[in-house]
Amino acid sequence: MDKPLIYRTLSDLIFEFEDSYKKHLHSVKKVKIGLYVPHDLHSFQPIEWKQLVLNVSKMMRSEIRKELEKYARDMRMKILKPASAHSPVKQRSRGKSLSPRRRQASPQRRACRRDKS
Repeated sequence: MDKPLIYRTLSDLIFEFEDSYKKHLHSVKKVKIGLYVPHDLHSFQPIEWKQLVLNVSKMMRSEIRKELEKYARDMRMKILKPASAHSPVKQRSRGKSLSPRRRQASPQRRACRRDKS
């Protein structure tokens, strides 16, 4: 759906979409809303297309509005949450490695490597 950003709430957008379907004698049975799509080209974060599924044919408009506003509020909180709250960054002290220590190669193995060349 490609709509201009003129709607005040998510429920206003969905209700306008549903009303335009009714004008052409169609009906909307379900509305599926996903999470935001990351714009980072190198992100491996999976896209969740169906985060919220509403069976609008069996729900009252007040129930739909309540669910959509709750979802929109949760999404705003996720987007506006500072990056530092996601996971703590482990500080590395100078000179110490966080990876396990590698063992030195045995003298026999080092000698074999020189013979191959």
